[in-house]
Amino acid sequence: MRFSLCFLILCALSGCSENCIISPKPVTDTKLCNQSNNLQKEKKCLVQVFADRTETDAGLMVQQGETYRIEAIKENTWCDASRKNVALCGEDGTTLMNIFSPLKRVENSLWFSVIAEVKRTKNDKEQRSSQYDLCNTPKFEISTSGRLVLYPNDATGRYSNNSGAIWLQIERLKKQND
Repeated sequence: MRFSLCFLILCALSGCSENCIISPKPVTDTKLCNQSNNLQKEKKCLVQVFADRTETDAGLMVQQGETYRIEAIKENTWCDASRKNVALCGEDGTTLMNIFSPLKRVENSLWFSVIAEVKRTKNDKEQRSSQYDLCNTPKFEISTSGRLVLYPNDATGRYSNNSGAIWLQIERLKKQND
């Protein structure tokens, strides 16, 4: 009951979506991530992450022990209702927003921070295995093999008032012992 009431209040208080501009693909010879299933060491690819989607598939299968760095291309912005946010980090949020912080997908991360998540398949069911807050950790080592997805950290079920998209560059790093 408490969750339902909070959700209804959040729905009532959230504004209409501002239409953020979706940046065109950056001018670069770097290929799109969805054009390969695996990224070789010391290679990069680009992915566009949409604010109104609960997840964007990066098009990459990642393996335990691999190290990646994900960076935003320029100062990409996307919107949560009428609030503009710059990737990779989002914002602390207003007092009102923070009343609802338990509804965030990653509660201890900033609102609209970019989250990388590895999903693994077990018994034909996809399961979350690890999450990386790119604001705090743009370079990370994969702890469990699976499919890489990205999304803005927002309240569960509240992606419909988001707009815009950002471009991210994913790089697979070479480890010292490689």
